[in-house]
Amino acid sequence: MPSAKDCGLFKQLYPATAQSFADYHLTAAQRTYIMKYVGTIPKARQPALRWMFDDQADEHVLVFETFPVIPDEPTGSHSSWLALNTNVGLDPIECRTFITPVAVTVP
Repeated sequence: MPSAKDCGLFKQLYPATAQSFADYHLTAAQRTYIMKYVGTIPKARQPALRWMFDDQADEHVLVFETFPVIPDEPTGSHSSWLALNTNVGLDPIECRTFITPVAVTVP
């Protein structure tokens, strides 16, 4: 089965940590924007939050959370990353982006 480690798009997803913010020289506005989404997610799911650069997005970042997709697939399920701030998803196994009808609503 293919692996996310082979997907260049997946390698562009960074954890929402102070270390990644410093490593990639995020502005204070970008950090605040990402942390706004971190605060909307239950603590148990916060490690599943990632961000990536995107020149067309607000503050030039997309903020993603992982969600299971293809649960009944005979070869096994895997997780897709869905943007919380726009209607874009990332499938790291098929290594492609896709459009969703709306942005993910955070409970």
